[in-house]
Amino acid sequence: MTLFKCHVKVLTLSIGLTLTSTLQCIKLISNAPSKSNLVLTFQKNFALILSSALWIDISLCSLLIFTQYENKIYYKNDDINFRRCEFPTIFSKLVLIILILYKILTILTQFIFIYMEWKDIFLKIDIKLLFCSNILSFIFGIIFIVICLIYNTDLNQYYLLKNIIVFNYCIVNLCFNFLSRFFVPLSYYEKNNINVKKYAKTFNEINDIDNDEIND
Repeated sequence: MTLFKCHVKVLTLSIGLTLTSTLQCIKLISNAPSKSNLVLTFQKNFALILSSALWIDISLCSLLIFTQYENKIYYKNDDINFRRCEFPTIFSKLVLIILILYKILTILTQFIFIYMEWKDIFLKIDIKLLFCSNILSFIFGIIFIVICLIYNTDLNQYYLLKNIIVFNYCIVNLCFNFLSRFFVPLSYYEKNNINVKKYAKTFNEINDIDNDEIND
């Protein structure tokens, strides 16, 4: 059961990040002001590209399933064995490094397109909230990695801190990327001269024009 938990943990974290950061990255590329072939391709094949990103995750995690994990027992306390999943082989470590680099590349691409679309009037609120959630998620990720690498004195605190970080990461993404838009006051739109109905209509018209260009 412990080995199964090791596999599920990696798969869950990987696909969870794909359904947040990778999905947001694909949407940012699709909404980019430039009408290059890359942007048009992402707009036309949004579902296919997202499915491909998910299958890349699943494929890399499947390779980890066929590798050997090592359950390293640190100590026994009150008849409870504290274990940590470790990758003893070079192949498993290489697959894990590729998976991490794939995620880092996705996040860096996301930051690039956030910079490109920072002043886009249609995405003004979403872009700023997305930027804040990415910064906080990046900080949580650094803390998580540091704890995994150096914290091995009190394993009760070790697992507690890891769970708190993952929980905070989920809450931050939920609040900034989904719930926040329900709490944006109308005064914000008025202060920034954003006519919601007007821009929503204009944005739909632009999308219709873009779709016609893609079909042509």
